[in-house]
Amino acid sequence: DASESEFHPHDLIKKFKKWTNTHDIYSLKKIIKDNKISDEMLVDTIELLADSSAFKYYSIEAISKLESHLRTLVSLIEVICKSEIRIRHDLREKIYAQLGKFAEIHFRSTEVNEEGFNKVFKSKFEEFNPHSNDSNIHKDGKRNYNIDFLLLHLRDTLHCMRDDENKFLEIWNRIKSLLRIILGIAPGLVKMGVSHGADLPIDNGVELLFKCLQEAFNWKYPISSWYYEWRTLLELHFNIQNFLQECSLSIKYGESLLLECLWHCVSKNWTNLISQSEYLINQKHFINNLLGNEPLAFPHSLWFGALDITQDLIAKTQRDSTLGICYYLALESLQKAPSTFIRFKAIEVLIKLSNRNTLLYNIIKNDFKDYKYSLNSVEGLKLDYMIEAIHIKVSQDKKLVNTNKNNINHWKKKGKAITINGLTLPHTITPSDAPSDDSISDIVATELSCPVTYQIPNNFQLLPCEHLISPEALQQIINKTSQPTCPLCRKIIDLNSVINLPQSAICQGIRNHLPEDYNNNVAQDHNKITSDESSDEEKINITKLKSQQKFKIFDST
Repeated sequence: DASESEFHPHDLIKKFKKWTNTHDIYSLKKIIKDNKISDEMLVDTIELLADSSAFKYYSIEAISKLESHLRTLVSLIEVICKSEIRIRHDLREKIYAQLGKFAEIHFRSTEVNEEGFNKVFKSKFEEFNPHSNDSNIHKDGKRNYNIDFLLLHLRDTLHCMRDDENKFLEIWNRIKSLLRIILGIAPGLVKMGVSHGADLPIDNGVELLFKCLQEAFNWKYPISSWYYEWRTLLELHFNIQNFLQECSLSIKYGESLLLECLWHCVSKNWTNLISQSEYLINQKHFINNLLGNEPLAFPHSLWFGALDITQDLIAKTQRDSTLGICYYLALESLQKAPSTFIRFKAIEVLIKLSNRNTLLYNIIKNDFKDYKYSLNSVEGLKLDYMIEAIHIKVSQDKKLVNTNKNNINHWKKKGKAITINGLTLPHTITPSDAPSDDSISDIVATELSCPVTYQIPNNFQLLPCEHLISPEALQQIINKTSQPTCPLCRKIIDLNSVINLPQSAICQGIRNHLPEDYNNNVAQDHNKITSDESSDEEKINITKLKSQQKFKIFDST
């Protein structure tokens, strides 16, 4: 391992930026621990990152670097929040004061980018040129809204930090307690049949998580209203894998729980569509409200944050069904976007997704065309410019990541690279890895459907044998025999070991994207498969079941 003496805070900034783009918070925390980087060095690095004077010029590359810079600052502060370190009030105030300067750099960079880096003198008579309006339309698509969001997140996170206690640890402990109730594994919880006691029905959804945590957010300084649910979602994103390991559950269910929470948060915004606030457009208003005593909640910040986590999940997952569910979440967000703020993020997620999976490339390209046809000519032209600008941004982001990878190899050769102890860069799905003839809806429906009832239930029951069936299927089994067995492997079911996995928010979100023929011939296919069983002891081939079945959405009552 490299020793601390070999590093200077400036070197650490370069190295941390490499890993911010490719790893989660706990990976970064592990890197810091494995390389014996002291608390003092870590805090010095954060202080340097909070210095806005490092940005001395404007360019497209500089805009991408500003986003990467702020993401690294966010990541390191999150590491601090989850460590036995508490940075002093005066340093927090120093970082807080720099947010306004970062915002000024962001706005000025955006203005220069909108005007064009090759701007030349234009006659005043240019305003009479009918084609001159194209430049105004072009401006709408060149703002990097990720930077706005990161500044808002930093502001409220700094307000949440305390000298005398770690509120983030308290929040996560409360989240864990609620997750155990939702999953049906809370200590002392008595399970009778398929119900978790009289007061805890089996279909407890993730909404319980967000309803019951408000009281945990008792902060010394005011924070904006969106941050309560955002912090809950963020803690789940950071900690879900570790939580499942604590519960002796497979970490593969972490993505399913996270996706359910993402759909829950995003779909809530669809019922309260607010037009874009002028504070996101006006520099003076933005900075005043960013640093004001009563910080405002910008419209749909939680929605934007959920899409940002979705984008991170897309980069890391190895499951085609997860990519499919993320695709529908981004597509629904684009189609329902009330502002350029959300439209920007939905487009970025879809473009990143199309780069990750070749199957989705042409599908998403056609989705953009279909969405454009739903707009008037001016809005359609703005959309084209925004898509073009985001393609350029994504390309620039990719260059930064590739440069980081090259630098990592360079430092490894010199023996000074930060060690990762088995952590690997995200795998990019190649054409040979991509799904073949199955459509996105087939892949998603297969993942969400019960192999016994051939329906998509609002929640799954995870049996001790690790097979998933619907509560309706489990209830049918219980009604037929006093010693229930799994219909897929014939192992005896211990009802006290059954886990509840909610997916109602996902089901409601994707239902309109499933083909109509998923509702046809369900009974016919079910009878055919049932008649093929020669005995109770014969195991059912799950792959064969899923290839033969048709699916439909199940509405529990």
